[in-house]
Amino acid sequence: MRAECKRRGLGGLYLVGCVGWQDKAALEAMAKEGWDASSAYGNTWSQPAKVAMVGDYACAPYEGFVDQQEALWKFKRQLHLLPTSRRP
Repeated sequence: MRAECKRRGLGGLYLVGCVGWQDKAALEAMAKEGWDASSAYGNTWSQPAKVAMVGDYACAPYEGFVDQQEALWKFKRQLHLLPTSRRP
């Protein structure tokens, strides 16, 4: 994919995969496969204690989600796997 992007004049490719939980094996696989970074969408969040239902939607304080994402960022950083040293 990187070579094809360069061939078409795009200058390169920066690959980001979504890993929204503390999954060391998935992050190790991404590093081995050559991904450049990982993101997280919060798809496996833990429900905070304070949740209100608004229609069919669960609403919770933003701060609880920030704390969960921060824990995930720290976990990923401690692995020293991504981003790799490669740049597009």
